[in-house]
Amino acid sequence: CAFANTSSLLAVKDQFDKYPLRFIEIPSGKLLFEVATPGKSAWPSKLKFSPRDKFIAIHSAATYIIETSTKRVITIKSDLPNGSGCTSAAFSPDEKYYVMGSNDGKVFFYDISAEQYVTELTLDVSVSRIEGLSFTKMGNYLFVNSVDNFIQLWDLKTRKLAATLYPNVETTDWAVITPDGRFDASVNAQSYLFYVKGLDVFPLSALFEQFYTPDLLPRLLAGEVFPPVLIDLNNIKQAPVVKIQYQQSEQRNLEVADDIATYMNTTGMAEVTVNAFSKDDVVDEIRLFHNGKIVTLTTRNLIVADENSSKEATKKYTVNLLPGQNNLRALALNSQRTESTPDEISVIYSAKNVVPQKPNTGNNTSSTPVATVDKSATLYLVVVGINKYQNEKMSLNYALADATAFKDELEKDAKSIISNIKTYFVTDNTANKSGIITAFKQVQETAKPQDVFVFYYAGHGVIGKDKEFYLVPNDVSDLKNVQAELVQKGIPAKLLQQYAIDIPAQKQLFILDACQSAGAFNEMLSADGDQQKSIAVVSRSTGTHWMAASGAQQYANEFSQLGHGAFTYVLLEALKGSAAADKMITVNGLKNYLQQEVPELMKKYSGTLQYPASYGFGNDFPVEVIK
Repeated sequence: CAFANTSSLLAVKDQFDKYPLRFIEIPSGKLLFEVATPGKSAWPSKLKFSPRDKFIAIHSAATYIIETSTKRVITIKSDLPNGSGCTSAAFSPDEKYYVMGSNDGKVFFYDISAEQYVTELTLDVSVSRIEGLSFTKMGNYLFVNSVDNFIQLWDLKTRKLAATLYPNVETTDWAVITPDGRFDASVNAQSYLFYVKGLDVFPLSALFEQFYTPDLLPRLLAGEVFPPVLIDLNNIKQAPVVKIQYQQSEQRNLEVADDIATYMNTTGMAEVTVNAFSKDDVVDEIRLFHNGKIVTLTTRNLIVADENSSKEATKKYTVNLLPGQNNLRALALNSQRTESTPDEISVIYSAKNVVPQKPNTGNNTSSTPVATVDKSATLYLVVVGINKYQNEKMSLNYALADATAFKDELEKDAKSIISNIKTYFVTDNTANKSGIITAFKQVQETAKPQDVFVFYYAGHGVIGKDKEFYLVPNDVSDLKNVQAELVQKGIPAKLLQQYAIDIPAQKQLFILDACQSAGAFNEMLSADGDQQKSIAVVSRSTGTHWMAASGAQQYANEFSQLGHGAFTYVLLEALKGSAAADKMITVNGLKNYLQQEVPELMKKYSGTLQYPASYGFGNDFPVEVIK
């Protein structure tokens, strides 16, 4: 049996062919009419209505398509044009075609009115067996489920494969990958799905900078055309090899667990050398992370083994250790921005009169433990809120209220985990580039590794013509020449990245409630993914946490009923206790709460959706403990 899509019909066919196809009215149960199918149609395997109930199809010894209004019966022989059997079928949204998938990886389009297959529309999807066919509403794309446990997305205008979806039903991990290598994927999937070139394998994460494309699937379905990727998958060079060397006079405390060497330290200083080698390319960059946060990102001070070739490079570090366990992770990138497999060591600093603290579990959902916060450390809080811009067309209603409420709430909440709080509050008239950078520099000069740094921004944010994401200070006013203004007066993501590196605090969180007022930046709108990609690369390269309200094509909506923008309203509720688990609110807990609640709030108040973006490659840490 099958329920109709738009009417109150229920179609019923018995498996022994004693009765014709019966159409019953729901809920009365009245038999409205019957349609007999020619020949024997025992054991019907499929029975389905077309989208607007114009047709119904029955699969058995043959396939029958019945026009419900005229009772006309069209018989399609059981074998498909290539002699294979039909394993899955669907009506096209316009009800013009009945589309059938075969047991050998072909998709055939049957023109119902012409009663014939359209040869030129046949798709060779190259899978073992097709298990399901699903059209998008407009009929522009077709999802093809394979017995091989992946799903293909076909563009029916170009007749080309647009992407392949890899769902893992056991772990809920997933990936979407285009034929030219672009991908969007869960964090875990990025480590166990691979590009393969000959005998070389590259996890998705190794090519993050070049190929990661946020919101890839919805952007494809919206018809976005992406520029060619800069690196041809067929010309990927081998990833570098990297090795950490820990220098100490005594080696007798060395341990090795899970392939990670562990050393004991009593001085509080670690001398570390990172060596990198690239077989068929140059070493472009070496990165060292201390407890998840970048130590340096620059390529300066690389010691190159051969001045005529930089295939080998070395970098030396002096790392100030924290009491307890210190995780050091190094990786290298080549000129194609392909990442090496990381090398890791652990150094346990046993200081006098200091008891190392064990990590917490908290309310983070990742496998990363929650790092403890030193009660005697300092929280450095830089908060920027801009309502008034020099160009009145750019004025906002609730940015300053958002910033003020966030500052007050976090100052109150953070006292549960940290004793000292130093706040820099930059608003309206002082919120130009100089005023914001001055706050960053003051934190940079005084912060220590054990400290916590939180940056909050409420104001305009925009993707420039150079595809760079900018925070827009109050004196960016010339919208006709806005790119030049952004370059001169704006704060680019690269500058935020540099401060994330230069500020020593290992625990860092950047929150961007950045929006665009209607009409202010119409010529500057770009895909939401451009902003997300920029933030994701910064987060990954620095080992810091980032949250953003919305992207370049969305507005961080403001509601008079709430008195705040939607993003910050939910963030405040989270800080007040809604995001708590085990009496603790962590950075990852905030992210998870925002991801769930912001879309719900937007749907309730405006009927439109706003999805926050969040990225974090550093250690999770608490922002509040609930008593």
